[in-house]
Amino acid sequence: MNTPSTPVFLRPLALPDVEIYAFWGLDRRFCEHAGWTVDKPLPAHEAHWRSLITDPKPGLEHGFNHLGLDELRAEAMDANHASVRILTSLAMTETGKGTEEAFLGTTSFYRQFSVTKAEWDRRTAS
Repeated sequence: MNTPSTPVFLRPLALPDVEIYAFWGLDRRFCEHAGWTVDKPLPAHEAHWRSLITDPKPGLEHGFNHLGLDELRAEAMDANHASVRILTSLAMTETGKGTEEAFLGTTSFYRQFSVTKAEWDRRTAS
């Protein structure tokens, strides 16, 4: 894998991304590899991505405020740029490198992320 000589910064998801992600949802093979629901209609994909982009926080809010968790962790394959972007858009901190695994025929590895309740509270208070 090539490592960039300068830092790479991923931008947060934006509403113009909805169309791209929704169309990915029509690709059966992609959905199977990404763990997405297969054969979901385009409007359902559009609604899903629109809600994730406009308000991605309900899952974190539920984990911290309803389940009483102190920390939430997530993993995404390094080769799965969309999933990594979602985690970084939630301001989760990258914490390590997980196991290697193939992703769409490419050897990749899991990138591990976390966010604590204290970090979440600071972010949502502003």
